Amino acid sequence: MEKKLESMPKIISFHVGKTIMIKHGKKEVPSAIFKQPSNNRHWISKLGVQGDEQGDTVHHGGADKAICVYLQESYKVWEALGRPLTAGAFGENMTISGLTEETVAIGDTFRIGTMVVQVSQPRQPCFKLGIRNEWPELVQLSKNNGYTGYYMRVLEEGEASVDMELELIEKAEHSLSIKEANHIMYGANSTLEQWKKLASIPELADAWKSSIHKKLT
Repeated sequence: MEKKLESMPKIISFHVGKTIMIKHGKKEVPSAIFKQPSNNRHWISKLGVQGDEQGDTVHHGGADKAICVYLQESYKVWEALGRPLTAGAFGENMTISGLTEETVAIGDTFRIGTMVVQVSQPRQPCFKLGIRNEWPELVQLSKNNGYTGYYMRVLEEGEASVDMELELIEKAEHSLSIKEANHIMYGANSTLEQWKKLASIPELADAWKSSIHKKLT
């Protein structure tokens, strides 16, 4: 049975980026976190967004991280802290309104036009996020408060662009929200039962499952 949200979420900004070298201490590293807004329609395959690149293909991109998402509502958190950020500041492909990390769960499945996508894991902030926004503390702050955004895998390929709506077609049962998953992954007091529950979610990305199993063993 299809389940509907009270209001239809929508893509309010779409971004793609090319790999460039950015300064990190005394060296330079490749990154595509400086993404630019696009009003074009982009084909999105099971491996990612056409026209978008990843500077580090070990930790970014691939089937479980085909689309990076950040939420308009979460940008308000940083504004409240006195550091307003604009759409794209988290290096996301899609900035979406009408959803939050508290309401989106791992495994939630949405339709975007002819596409079908599924939430696979929280986004893991790294040092490049701090460089992108000239705010090194942002990396740990987003881990601590759970407002990291998340990744989606593509179940059915298609095109997406600004102003397209996300229709919830299946709400994951017995799952955890993005914020709950972040609190388990980064919290100092996470319990064995919490780790096991997170690892047991069938739709959780393989990389996170592997990381959790290493912790458990």
